Amino acid sequence: MLPPTTPKAAHLEDLWETYLTYGDLNSKSALVEEYLPLVKRAVSRVRPFLPDFVQEEDLIGYGFVGLLEAIDRFERDKGVPFEAYAVKRIQGSILDGLRAMSWLPRNLHRQAKHVEDTIEDLRSRLGRQPTEDEVASGLGMSVTDYHMLLSDVGPITLMPFDEITEHGGIDQDSQPWDKVERAELLAAVARSIEDLPEREKLVVTLYFHRDLTLKEIAQILDVSEGRACQLKTQALLRLRAALHQQGFAHPGDAS
Repeated sequence: MLPPTTPKAAHLEDLWETYLTYGDLNSKSALVEEYLPLVKRAVSRVRPFLPDFVQEEDLIGYGFVGLLEAIDRFERDKGVPFEAYAVKRIQGSILDGLRAMSWLPRNLHRQAKHVEDTIEDLRSRLGRQPTEDEVASGLGMSVTDYHMLLSDVGPITLMPFDEITEHGGIDQDSQPWDKVERAELLAAVARSIEDLPEREKLVVTLYFHRDLTLKEIAQILDVSEGRACQLKTQALLRLRAALHQQGFAHPGDAS
């Protein structure tokens, strides 16, 4: 027996039907208003990684463009829930907007790569994931300085891995050969996630699979939001190193 249709679900269905059948702009505006919280939540998930001069209003604007594209391009007969499809489009639009700003200093890329290489080397020599103390020692710095470095390079890890792991690779526009290649990459990511330290594995699971914000994750872990950001950054640097060991290029290397 199917669950009863709620008044809100019925209202959304009517809006979709009117918009898709007649191209009614009032219905489209109403759909935008209904789904705008998806934009605000997407912004709240990336904002902690970004410096203060990146304005939240700009992020909302980028996400709004993604929402409009999602509404225009959504195909209901593909069987993908609109919310899942829209979140992918919104996140992608925000990341495209951040790239266009070209605000990341080049030395951050070098610093992130240095951390990745250190983790990869230690993982090979130790036969396990290195601890934070071991990574810091391998970098020749204190744990406090290493934590500060993780905070600094957070935006480097934000952009490529959101594209790889978000929502299991839902993409209505992918070609078949892209899906096969993506499936192999996602399988490698899954293996690498299993190898993460338990707390970092939890952060990755909550962030990517449960779609929680860092503030919500921090409350679960009983740490500060900044510390949750560091743990997520460290986890993704470990994943980048692990993918490199498995023969995959680092995400974003070609860009």
